[in-house]
Amino acid sequence: MGNCIYCGKPAGFLRKRHRECEEKHKNTWNAMVFKAKEAALGIGQIMNLERELHDLAKEGYVSQDKVKEALILGWEEAALHFLEDGNLDAQEEDKLVAYANYFGFTQDELDRKGIYMRFVQGTVLRDILEGKVPQRFKTVEPLPFNFQKSESLIWAFSNVKYYEKRTRREYVGEATV
Repeated sequence: MGNCIYCGKPAGFLRKRHRECEEKHKNTWNAMVFKAKEAALGIGQIMNLERELHDLAKEGYVSQDKVKEALILGWEEAALHFLEDGNLDAQEEDKLVAYANYFGFTQDELDRKGIYMRFVQGTVLRDILEGKVPQRFKTVEPLPFNFQKSESLIWAFSNVKYYEKRTRREYVGEATV
């Protein structure tokens, strides 16, 4: 007889969990992510959010180390929500940046699914649409090409395959002696 992975009580013959416990776990996880998303959208409070999520996690059989994951997932969902209309305005950017700075998230943590890159691309596109030349992109290594005075680099993709169209010539014919 196995014990429930959520509550620790006997779950029954060849069972790992109670349906009620599993449902409570899923509902709690969804509530945690929803609260984090609302805070990132600027609707909910950021100040006590982490403590509230820890309290929810205790009640709903969610591991305490999943709280940070819920906070990050909330930021990702809020970023996708702001990017849905195709335009990320300055207030939306400020809300997402404030949320990420408050919890001390790194770019790597926020870019697990490529959403941070889409967020930055949205800010670059907004700057271009406003007629500004964005200066967000900095390189450490020298670039393999030169710019004219009026040109600047606004984005570069890494790990991209380079294809080159090559012209092949074959000479066929007879030699006359």
